[in-house]
Amino acid sequence: SASFVSSPPLSPGCLSSLGVLVVTRRYARRLAPHHFPRSLAPLPPSRRSSPPSNSLPLPFARGFSTSSSCECSLRCRACNECDFVLKKSALCHRPASKEPALLPGGINSMFESIVRQHRDRYEVEVLSQPPHGPWVVVIDDFLDDEEVNALLIKGGHHFERSLAGEGVTPVRTSQTSWCNVPVCEGDATIKRLKARVANVTGIPTTNSEHVQVLHYGIGEFYRSHHDQNASPRSPWGPRLLTFFLYLSDLEENAGGGTRFNLLNITVQPRRGRALIWPSVSDDAPSSRTDSRTQHEALPVLAGDKYAANLWLHQFDFQRPLAAGCKDSDAAECTPGECAHERAHRPTH
Repeated sequence: SASFVSSPPLSPGCLSSLGVLVVTRRYARRLAPHHFPRSLAPLPPSRRSSPPSNSLPLPFARGFSTSSSCECSLRCRACNECDFVLKKSALCHRPASKEPALLPGGINSMFESIVRQHRDRYEVEVLSQPPHGPWVVVIDDFLDDEEVNALLIKGGHHFERSLAGEGVTPVRTSQTSWCNVPVCEGDATIKRLKARVANVTGIPTTNSEHVQVLHYGIGEFYRSHHDQNASPRSPWGPRLLTFFLYLSDLEENAGGGTRFNLLNITVQPRRGRALIWPSVSDDAPSSRTDSRTQHEALPVLAGDKYAANLWLHQFDFQRPLAAGCKDSDAAECTPGECAHERAHRPTH
């Protein structure tokens, strides 16, 4: 079978007007040459470097011509055999020279700015800060009623069992609804909220994952974990910080608090409250996790806990995600670097 997408070319030779996303080798053999754009047409047998092999990665393997400007643009280990579509390859690739959202020292500068510049508008409380611990900051009444309701109604459009990592596990029993559909993403109130988060943190909205709306019923929890689980070399880089928003109130004896075990800090849900903490270290935000911000969602003992969070990354998250990029796609590699690695790769 074949899948197609109507999408304009990204660069000459990288994606033709045909817009081929995935073409299996079996399907390609049934196509006449005129079905292919010139840059993607099957090479005649006399020009193939090796016989076709069904074990080669698809769709662009030996026997197909690809533009040299796109060669090796995704990951060094795939230089000899392009196992991703060129359109995706171009979008997943992140030059090593790309400016990150936060440089070394940027975590401290960001939180200092939050505390200094927003105390006049919000009720800001610093629960932890350097040099004795990582930043943990609470902003009460950050959300107004309109924003809370928009997140609950538009964001909570479809709840499913929350995942931990790549699957359902007994360590996390809450329900999740992602704000990744037009009714939520296109909502004007939610757009304004995301812009306000970007203004407070200085990190662009495009670096944020989709808003995640959460529901914890009685007895539900999320055991101790750390939010930074993205590869530093992924297209979007590591998760820099969590911007957590409480959408409901819970009494002190009702459980449901956010507990930082290593810091002996528990924050109780309060409607409209924001809780912000970093997931990476100040001195190496692109590569080093700050393990001190490990935390858990305590079991709810009475009532319902509703919350939402935004995970903010070091680089653009939305564009690579829309292109189908994955966390495992190593992005910090230029074609020149790939060629250098290939030339110096051991042959044994």
